[in-house]
Amino acid sequence: MYTSYYMNGNLKIPNIQSNALSTIKYMVIDIDGTLTDGGIYYDEQGNEFKKFNTKDAAGFFTAKACGIFTVVITGRRCQATERRMKEMQVDLLEQGIYTKEIFFERSTALEDKIKDFDKKIESVNADIVRLDLSKKNRSTFVPKCQELLNAWDTFDAADKNTALKNVIERIDFTKTEKNARGQRHSSFFIDVFPRISR
Repeated sequence: MYTSYYMNGNLKIPNIQSNALSTIKYMVIDIDGTLTDGGIYYDEQGNEFKKFNTKDAAGFFTAKACGIFTVVITGRRCQATERRMKEMQVDLLEQGIYTKEIFFERSTALEDKIKDFDKKIESVNADIVRLDLSKKNRSTFVPKCQELLNAWDTFDAADKNTALKNVIERIDFTKTEKNARGQRHSSFFIDVFPRISR
């Protein structure tokens, strides 16, 4: 068995959801006697040739434009087949496939991989959105703090408390040593966490 290549096209026909073709997911076709005239030709060096019909490309391009995954499977391996399938931008060419069971087993595994990649792409896109939001929040955080400081003296206690909550997520107070009797100063740590999305 030999998988020569896998390729996705970007051309789509709009509003395909309302078309009867929207229910078709795959177009699976054989080579010999289906996309060729059924003959197999050899030159003096033993190279194999096949005769394809140029009109078949229109059907493949239309299927791809409708979002249909195009698959060609054959029991023989031939460079002429690879070249022609690449010209027609076939999504998946499987050569050396002798049974439908083998093909469906491999196609199921491939579909699982595609779904896995789609999930990874979705996760990456979500990370990009979070990073963009974090970048935006960081760029506005310093001006917000500066604005708060400029108006600080005009705030009463309640306003100051509200203003601090707008720029500070939380403050952690850590004290590791107990004060000795009569000790005026305590040893402690304060961690301030600004309200910036990460």
